[in-house]
Amino acid sequence: MLFGKKKKDSADEWKRTAEKLHDKGELPSPYESLFLYCVYMMSFIPKRKYRGVGHHSYFEDAEMKGNLDAVVRDMQSILPPHLADNFNSALELYKSFTEDTDFDTFLDEFDKYDSYTYDYDDEMNDILRHYIELSNL
Repeated sequence: MLFGKKKKDSADEWKRTAEKLHDKGELPSPYESLFLYCVYMMSFIPKRKYRGVGHHSYFEDAEMKGNLDAVVRDMQSILPPHLADNFNSALELYKSFTEDTDFDTFLDEFDKYDSYTYDYDDEMNDILRHYIELSNL
C-alpha cells in the first residue's frame, strides 16, 4: 500500500476508461453497444444499475430507447461469429413475444443464450480492452 491507499489494479484500468467514456457519452459505436452488452450480461461494472440481467433486459432497454436496430447492427458488426449467432438467436426469441406468451416461461427461455454469453465474457472483454488500449484513451 502506498500512503495507506490501495493501489488500483492496472489490469482493470481499461474498464475504468471504458466506463468513463460511456458516462461522458464518448464511447463510439459499436463499442458503446458492446460495453452495455457486457454490463447487462456479465456484471461488468459493479456499480451499474442494470448489470448481469441478460438478453431480454438488454433488448428491452434498447427498444425503449428507440435504438434497437442500431444496437443490433453494432453487435452484429463487432461480435465474433459464434457470439453473433447466439445474440441473433436471443433476438429472434425476444421478437417472438406475443400477448399470449407466458412471460415467466418466455424469460426462462433466455437462460441458454445468457449462459452461452457468460461462458465467453473474456472474449468480449478482450474486444473492448483492445479498442481502449489501441486508442490510447
